[in-house]
Amino acid sequence: MRPLLLGCIAVTAALLVGMSIIMGERGSHATGGRGTPPVEYRVTGAGASSVTTDCMMPGGGMVWKEGRPLPVSDHQWAVPGERLYQWAMFRGDGTITCEILVEGEPIITKTAEGEEPSVVCDAETSEFDGPVEQSLREALALSFSKQSVTRQNPYLQALASSGLDPV
Repeated sequence: MRPLLLGCIAVTAALLVGMSIIMGERGSHATGGRGTPPVEYRVTGAGASSVTTDCMMPGGGMVWKEGRPLPVSDHQWAVPGERLYQWAMFRGDGTITCEILVEGEPIITKTAEGEEPSVVCDAETSEFDGPVEQSLREALALSFSKQSVTRQNPYLQALASSGLDPV
């Protein structure tokens, strides 16, 4: 019974650590906290030196900024279930690209060109599923490799058989 309890405690601790790394601290355009925020809104372009952007913040608020020098890079914390949205445009002829990255990986990229181009990046919240599931898989794998008795835990067995088989 004691090894099973220790295994459950180890898995719980690993899951909490993994989720805290993924979720980070929430804030508006946070640059503080631990490391680099997992969401980056990026705008690049050719044909103009500045852009206007509108970006969704945690909790659903929007931030409008005009005359921003290119390239633009805004960072923030977000959690699964939040909508990721960015709009950008500039006056004149040229090309503009918006991109939303989660943990350094682009999840959506859109480009527009022509007279006064504007572009919208709108990401589905399911884009966060990969990092969360990966963290859970790694926590299960660690627990199963270090505490073989955890394989007898019905909750962890159900979790592993639900598609979160350890890596």
